[in-house]
Amino acid sequence: MLYYYRKGKKATQAAKEICDCYGASAVTDRVVQKWYARFRSGEFELTDVERSGRPVTIDTAKIMTVVHENPHFTLREIADIVKVSHVTVQRHLHAEGYVNRADVWVPKDLNKRKLTPRFKVAVTNVSLGDTNATFGDTNVADDQLFWSNVL
Repeated sequence: MLYYYRKGKKATQAAKEICDCYGASAVTDRVVQKWYARFRSGEFELTDVERSGRPVTIDTAKIMTVVHENPHFTLREIADIVKVSHVTVQRHLHAEGYVNRADVWVPKDLNKRKLTPRFKVAVTNVSLGDTNATFGDTNVADDQLFWSNVL
C-alpha cells in the first residue's frame, strides 16, 4: 500500500490492484483508506505499535517448573497451582511445544526421529555405567519422560 501511496494512486485503485494480484479477499477499500490516512498524517511505520492492555503477569517458567515436577497434572491442576486460568496454561504449554499424550505432558517434537539418537546415547552411556550421561541438556539416565517413552 505504501508503494501505491508513493506512486500517487488513489486508495480504491490501490485496493483493486492488490486484490487483482493477491485475490479478491486480500484487502478491502476501507482498510487501504485507513492506511492512506496514516500515511497522510506522516506515519510511515509499518510495524505494529504497542497496544494498551493488561501486561502479561504469568511467567512461563513457573508453568514449566510445575510440569517438570509432575507431568501428569491436568491443565486445571496446573492452573490452580500457578493461579491463572487453565486456558492460559494451555496457551503457554503449547507455545513451549508441549502436548498432552496419555495424560502426560511431553514435548511435541519428541518423535521417533528425535527419540532414536537419545535412545542410542542413553543405552550406550548407561551400559558403560555412566549415570550422569547427558544428551543436550537432558540427563538421559534420569530422564523419566525419555525412559517411559522407550519402555
